[in-house]
Amino acid sequence: MVATSSLSLAPLAILLQDDFGLTRAELGIMLSAGSMGALVSALPAGWLSDVLGVRRVVAAALLWSGFSFTVVSLVHSLPLSLALLFISGLGTGVISPATTKAILYWFAARFRGTAMGIKQTGYALGGALAAAILPTLALALGGWRAAVLAVGIVATVIGGAYYLLYSEHPQQTVGGVRQTSGLTMLRAVSGDSRILVLCVLAFCYGYNQSTYMSYLSLYLQETVGVSIVAAGFFLTIGQMSGAAGRVGWGIVSDRFFGGRRTPVMLALTGLCGVVALAFGPVMPLLPEYGALALIMIFGAVAVGWSGLYHVFVGETAGREKAGTAVGLCLMVCAGGTVVGPPVFGYIVDATRSYPLAWSSQALFALVGVAAILWLRRGSEAPVPLASGAD
Repeated sequence: MVATSSLSLAPLAILLQDDFGLTRAELGIMLSAGSMGALVSALPAGWLSDVLGVRRVVAAALLWSGFSFTVVSLVHSLPLSLALLFISGLGTGVISPATTKAILYWFAARFRGTAMGIKQTGYALGGALAAAILPTLALALGGWRAAVLAVGIVATVIGGAYYLLYSEHPQQTVGGVRQTSGLTMLRAVSGDSRILVLCVLAFCYGYNQSTYMSYLSLYLQETVGVSIVAAGFFLTIGQMSGAAGRVGWGIVSDRFFGGRRTPVMLALTGLCGVVALAFGPVMPLLPEYGALALIMIFGAVAVGWSGLYHVFVGETAGREKAGTAVGLCLMVCAGGTVVGPPVFGYIVDATRSYPLAWSSQALFALVGVAAILWLRRGSEAPVPLASGAD
């Protein structure tokens, strides 16, 4: 639901452009405003999930995000809209650190990559839901504001339902962690060079994912000439491919690589770079089914990395520090999502070249490959963490 909220503007991008008179770079700033809020909240949210537990932190984040997004639909000032989107992003940044911690408690190591992948499909499927429904809903209800209002209301309701329905793991203890300050926990996590390299990888992943999700719909409308509804359909397929990738990469890691994460991350990151280089020049030349296949592959790697990455960060840090570690990495990842859309849009504005903008993803994929190769210098297999759920 958080993803449906935070990703709801991308399939409505052309309507936002017309309403506010935005350039592509300015549109990128609006699309990344929520990510700026997530950047601010991800790190303290990770520590709060270590201290307060998953249930209260996630429920509060859902309610905050849903209410803020509801208000976004009611204002007509661009500066105020940007401020409200930033505020809504404060809730978005809380979700992944807390829910990653929950997975580490509820699932044993041999199932964890698959379980994390399934959990992370929520983000991709939420984006797919937004892309599939919101363009049609906006056209039917007279504009993007009505569609965004519906999303905000539903998110608020689901926040209340989460608080009533979710139960903490019986072995999850926070008493000891309460005695540890956030700064002490952060020092312990940031002192691990592996976590810092994983932060670099997160930034690269954040750039590539955010630009793919933010500009695919607009690119198809401006370059291929499809309608806003058809572009939303293609974006939906890309998001669903990302959801499938989040499960699939975890299954491959668990079943075929004995729980080793880095070989699979290396494969998907390298493939993302190759597809990014080919996407701009090749896409307009392909028939419909070929274009659909390329969008699916792109989604599986540009969006599908998240589940495997989260479990690797959690396993590297350990359960007690997992929330803080994931929060730190996601704060850096949010930096990539903040930088990505404006930079991508500026490249298109300045060069009139979508292929060049798509190729920028290949550069970040290359840096990601280098980071993963550094991680492979150590132990390939993460140390299994004890879990009450077997």
